[in-house]
Amino acid sequence: MTAQFTETVCAAAEAVRERWARTAGDRYRRQMVRLIDLAIGQCEERNLGDRAVPAPMSRALIEWLQLEAGEDPRLPESNQAALDELFRLQERYLRTVRDKDLEAAG
Repeated sequence: MTAQFTETVCAAAEAVRERWARTAGDRYRRQMVRLIDLAIGQCEERNLGDRAVPAPMSRALIEWLQLEAGEDPRLPESNQAALDELFRLQERYLRTVRDKDLEAAG
């Protein structure tokens, strides 16, 4: 390998590391929204199947999200309560138009 090739590879690797570090918050937020959407889908399927109790995964995710938000865990007793709570908890991970406007202006 030549020194120029090595320098190019190192510069490209550093650019990738910087990009991953710069976008870590957005990637985490997108993953959390996907996970919450999965739990919402489980609750909706259970509602359609006349199963009143939320899925264990949904209950566990709700508990974890409440703890992460600094709240005392309040586990829902019904699918509808689980859906309401998941939508409420999802708000902190959704980017609003205002967030994008502030980012563009800053």
